[in-house]
Amino acid sequence: YNDDEGLEIAFSEIERVVGSGGIVLITVRSISQEPKPEEVLITTNIEHGKSFRVNNGKQVQHYFTEQEIHALAKKHNFNIIEIREDKHVNSENESKAEWQVILKK
Repeated sequence: YNDDEGLEIAFSEIERVVGSGGIVLITVRSISQEPKPEEVLITTNIEHGKSFRVNNGKQVQHYFTEQEIHALAKKHNFNIIEIREDKHVNSENESKAEWQVILKK
């Protein structure tokens, strides 16, 4: 749950703590997933990722584009080893879409 500023802080921290040759696995929500009715769009960034206000404005949920993941990886000195989009239906019968990404520093 982050906006663009929070994403930069998170990726900067990952970059800081992972040593050269280190591997990171991230799973993030995909833009392919439909937002929930209670989620209100608050911003679309330059790579077309979208942030939504949820939980009566107390949280922000970000939906990533593949382009955005590539840009964040490059900016924070990671190579993408593998990236795939996983689309599935969860146990509550909700359609979900997530990016699963393996990064190497």
